[in-house]
Amino acid sequence: SGTCPDMYWVESELNNSNSQYNILVSHVPINDRDRFSEDQINEWKRICSEHEIPLAINGHNHNPGESKFDADTTQITIGAPSKKSYYELEVSPQGISYKNLSF
Repeated sequence: SGTCPDMYWVESELNNSNSQYNILVSHVPINDRDRFSEDQINEWKRICSEHEIPLAINGHNHNPGESKFDADTTQITIGAPSKKSYYELEVSPQGISYKNLSF
C-alpha cells in the first residue's frame, strides 16, 4: 500500500517527462476539500505551477465544467454520457484545445 495521493510519484514522473505538455488526470478534482487537506491542495498548486501544468482533468461527480485551479492551470470535470456531456481534447505541437460536447 502507498500514500494516496502519491505526490512524490507524480512529481517524479513530471521531473522525468520530456513532453511538451503535461496534463494531470485524476478521479476526483485536485482541489476536493472532502478528500484533500489544505496542505495537499497547496502542494498540488505548487506542482502545477512549477511544472507548468495547463490542465487538470477529473471525472468523479460527472457534472461537466471548468474553472481555474491556479494562475496557469485549468481544471476540467469531463462530464459523463449519463449527463449528456463530455469533453473533446486535442493536443498538438501548436497547443492544447478542448471543448465541451453536449448531446
